[in-house]
Amino acid sequence: MTKANNPKPSNPETLYRLIVEVRGAFHDLAEYADALHADLGVTAASRAVMEYVADRGPDTVPNIARVKKVSRQHIQQLADGLVASGLAQWQDNPQHKRSRLLQLSPKGHDRFAEIRRREAVALSALAGQLEGLNVACAADTLAEVRHALGAM
Repeated sequence: MTKANNPKPSNPETLYRLIVEVRGAFHDLAEYADALHADLGVTAASRAVMEYVADRGPDTVPNIARVKKVSRQHIQQLADGLVASGLAQWQDNPQHKRSRLLQLSPKGHDRFAEIRRREAVALSALAGQLEGLNVACAADTLAEVRHALGAM
């Protein structure tokens, strides 16, 4: 990782301000995603599980929870909801008899393709509103914060 080019020294107050903004942005993004995909029957949380499985392939609920850093029960509820709505399905896990693998169904793949299409349009519009800001620097800074936290 490279250090973000910042002429001002870091201090606890500035770092706290960043953390407050990250929390707010997380909630704003979730609220926006819920609204953007409401007609598709997909919440921001279930969308995150769909993304995980779409990008990484079938996986177990405990593994998804570990990577997402949330409880297994939370992912289990989301997975069960996705299966009940026909967006995901279970497959046998050759590595473990009791811990099945969650995968997107054909309907889930189609739905997630629509989600990504909508988000691409939304991100393009948002990027236009942020013209002139150094978004790459912000992303690098957040990556550094996460790296530092991981090392603590």
